[in-house]
Amino acid sequence: MKQAKIELIDDYFIEVDELNHTLKKRYMATDKKTGEKKPAEKIIGYYKNTQDCVERFVRLVCLDEIQGTVISLREYAEQAEKAFKKVEEWRNKSELR
Repeated sequence: MKQAKIELIDDYFIEVDELNHTLKKRYMATDKKTGEKKPAEKIIGYYKNTQDCVERFVRLVCLDEIQGTVISLREYAEQAEKAFKKVEEWRNKSELR
């Protein structure tokens, strides 16, 4: 099966194959037997196209920044704006290649 990988930012990436688009995130996992840290991947979800993956990714970037905190609506809006700017910078940089 043909397959491609689209690198995003903050350890997110999209795997594209003939059937779907899979949004994933890399992280360091702890091996339950040895206690050692090792690279792992988490599947965020399966999507029908790249645009749906990117829309979900943008929402997750914002949530990653504020995870576990209680904030006001204004603070959330500011964090969301920062996330959109971060993604826009990535997009602009990718277009230059």
